Amino acid sequence: MGVWEPHDTPDFDTETNSVGPSLILARIKPAEYAESSPSSWSELLVDRAIVQRGLRFAVIVGSILIAINHGDSIVRGEVTTSQMGKMALTVLVPYCVSVISSISAIRRLG
Repeated sequence: MGVWEPHDTPDFDTETNSVGPSLILARIKPAEYAESSPSSWSELLVDRAIVQRGLRFAVIVGSILIAINHGDSIVRGEVTTSQMGKMALTVLVPYCVSVISSISAIRRLG
């Protein structure tokens, strides 16, 4: 097997020296999808790569949003039970967005 060259694909545009969207998505698509692509939402919902990506986004984006929205209460030590619930939802939202986006992109390629 030879070295992959972008010119070997029909998505390579020689005029702009760039690749098309399907090649870009194929390169970021996890390797385990190459041979057998799970098609149902339930299979993809528990896929390790998708869950890990979602958790990364949840921690990073959720932490930033919590700092913006609740930082003053955290610093003063005045966090209420209600605020803790809001913080949990603040982390859950980016997780859901990441997972749903990943599943949609994979199914669209499939």
